[in-house]
Amino acid sequence: MKKVLLWLLLLLISISMIGAFSLTSCAVERVPVTIWCWGEASWTIDEIEASFEAKYTNIDLVKVEMGPWDLLDKLLASMATGKGLPDVAEMVRRMFPPYMESGRIMDLTEKAEKYKDGFTEGSISEATFDGKIYAMPTETSYTVMVINKEAFDEAGIDYTSLVTWDDYIEAGKLLRENDKYLMNLIVPAGAAGMMQWNMYFMSLGGNIFTEDGKVIKNNELARETFKWYHDVLSPVCFLAPHPNTDPTVFTELNAGKIAGYGLDTAQLKSVELKCPDLEGKLTIVPWPIWSESGEKLLGRWGGSAFCIPDEAEHKDEAWTFLEYITTSNEGIQAMWNHGGLITSYMPGWELTDLRKPMGSFCDVIYLDTLKGYNAAPPYYWCDWAQTQEIVGVYIDKMFDGSMTPEEAWDACEEKLATKLER
Repeated sequence: MKKVLLWLLLLLISISMIGAFSLTSCAVERVPVTIWCWGEASWTIDEIEASFEAKYTNIDLVKVEMGPWDLLDKLLASMATGKGLPDVAEMVRRMFPPYMESGRIMDLTEKAEKYKDGFTEGSISEATFDGKIYAMPTETSYTVMVINKEAFDEAGIDYTSLVTWDDYIEAGKLLRENDKYLMNLIVPAGAAGMMQWNMYFMSLGGNIFTEDGKVIKNNELARETFKWYHDVLSPVCFLAPHPNTDPTVFTELNAGKIAGYGLDTAQLKSVELKCPDLEGKLTIVPWPIWSESGEKLLGRWGGSAFCIPDEAEHKDEAWTFLEYITTSNEGIQAMWNHGGLITSYMPGWELTDLRKPMGSFCDVIYLDTLKGYNAAPPYYWCDWAQTQEIVGVYIDKMFDGSMTPEEAWDACEEKLATKLER
């Protein structure tokens, strides 16, 4: 009997030890999900990491931050070789089509089905190819105007009365008399200057390409927007010889020389961080409209999305992260509070954090500036790296006087068609 009891005791001890060992093993066996990202998304991931890992105890987030263009190049190389792939990659949506077409990005159509109708039309269309969804949109960078109230007051201008671009151009003339500028333009253009022009063009409902990827011929709207950009807007704007993220622009903003700033949502956080001397002096106003009777359209700089390479090692865990950061309340709030990114997932627009004034930046609720506006129609980002370069060259030609705006656009249109074979 004693031997039986001893045997049972040893058996129980063994079972307990095995259980304890198993629990210990489970507790430390976490899957590393590698995420390639940049800037604002990186700040957001820093904020959600602890809460995400507390909720999903089997996942460790491993963030790798790099510049967006370096990321795109590195991802392309990794997909080609099948080596060094991340589990998740942030994508510039306007640059995403070749990656979707490659056949090396995971098809998320089935997983994203219950969310797709909640995303803005433009954002989900930019993550879709051949009827399949290949990424989850994060944010869309809509156009907005930042106003230095003090600078407008000094020039005797009631900024609250300005509605149309004609109103703003007239205000810009008064600001120039006070040695101030309405906004800045990026000249030489490069990719950033092209995208700045494109914000205005999009808010007119423009497109460079047709839905099937052909260059729109005799594009009168693009020609007129080139002329407006050069002849009407440029005389009242600071022609910044740097990208809009260059310290020069923020120096001029801090000094009150640039009284207004036409930008996209994602840049709001940069202004807040880099212009601390303007606390209490700035406000946000709606994007100017083109005519009192015209449609109220928003332009946009672009937007981002998260995708999963088809050969990623931890696809299920990667999807858990995508779902969390793009559709959960915690992810959406962190994108706004810590990255200045307004979600493309419209149910999130009702969250309390997105309905608060922007604190030290200004006393305005950003989403209120979008009321009554429509997003620009779907925009067709064909061969966008080359398109930006070509259009940027002809923006420079009209500003250096070697071509009139009309000549510059006509030559640009022809170059796009022949160079891109579209």
